[in-house]
Amino acid sequence: MAEAETPGPRTYPESALIGDELYLFGGMEAILPHAVICYPRNEIWTCNVREEKKWIRHFAEGSIPPPCWGAQCVVINGIVYSYGGETEDGEGLEEVFALNPKKMKWIQVATPAHRKKPWHRSCCCLWAIGGRMIMFGGESDDDFRNDDLNHRDYLQSGAQRKGYVNNEIYEFVFEEGREKGYWLDVELSGERPQPRSGAAVEMIDQHRGLLHGGYAGGEPLDDAFVIDLIEKKWICINFLPKPSARSDHKICQLSKTGFVKNCFLLIGGFNRRKFSDYACILDFEQRKSYAFELTREMEDIFRHSLHCVENRDGSAQIIVTGGEDPKNESKKILTEFTLGPSNDSYMQIETKILKELREKRMDSIKS
Repeated sequence: MAEAETPGPRTYPESALIGDELYLFGGMEAILPHAVICYPRNEIWTCNVREEKKWIRHFAEGSIPPPCWGAQCVVINGIVYSYGGETEDGEGLEEVFALNPKKMKWIQVATPAHRKKPWHRSCCCLWAIGGRMIMFGGESDDDFRNDDLNHRDYLQSGAQRKGYVNNEIYEFVFEEGREKGYWLDVELSGERPQPRSGAAVEMIDQHRGLLHGGYAGGEPLDDAFVIDLIEKKWICINFLPKPSARSDHKICQLSKTGFVKNCFLLIGGFNRRKFSDYACILDFEQRKSYAFELTREMEDIFRHSLHCVENRDGSAQIIVTGGEDPKNESKKILTEFTLGPSNDSYMQIETKILKELREKRMDSIKS
């Protein structure tokens, strides 16, 4: 363990918030043209988000994942689980790794050789719902698009693929103290979301998860779904006004004291033609959205990570790590701001906000 100034700038970082401690690892830095540098995965950074924001660098032991980007992680019972991603050489990863933060030790979760594994992928959706690890969609390399029988056998029954993205859904079932496990098909009724990668997901409660947007292999998406593991079904929902289509954005649940039940914050993303310069608060119970403009530091951000910490007064401390802007320039490694009932930007009258946004965009188009 060693104190250092800050982690290097990066996109597609993996980050996990356990209590007040933020864990950051992985990701990549774009080196133009046509090259990337993947950050080493045995280098883990921590930062207490309530104190001085001083970063500490750790070097983990054990079965360390290879450097990669596009992996996803969740926290279950204080352990960080990482899945998927792509290495600097373009090799897709299909293993599950587990980090014990107290011991700073990685293990590769063993999977039986005789059981079918999902095809390797990056930028998938990963939830921790009620202690269960659920994976949906993602993108795979060009080999997955071939139409020979060997590759078609990898596609889950009932699932589809569109170019290099798919809409498979699996659960990783843990065994023997969570050091072993296997992938299991998840069968759900209702309308299955179309194939996608780069969607934003968050847990709603102990049996439901939220999904918004993503990239469908040609166009970004603006739809939203609930996955319900008790009812065993997908539910398509609409927030009004509807947030714009986008991918590589993030959603986090806001603090429960200062906000109404099940409120979420949506930040960032892009849709191939423009970047999203405003954020949305999503009221899940009322199915409403409230748009507000971001600060200059937060404009046009994508490929970042997002967390929320509840303050004593009920406001939400928003933590954003990594990401980049339209010019492929990296954002600050950590940016934060506060949302709460006393904050002027919180849930203003939606018509006023939307009117101002429309007027701003019309002026920019005219100019």
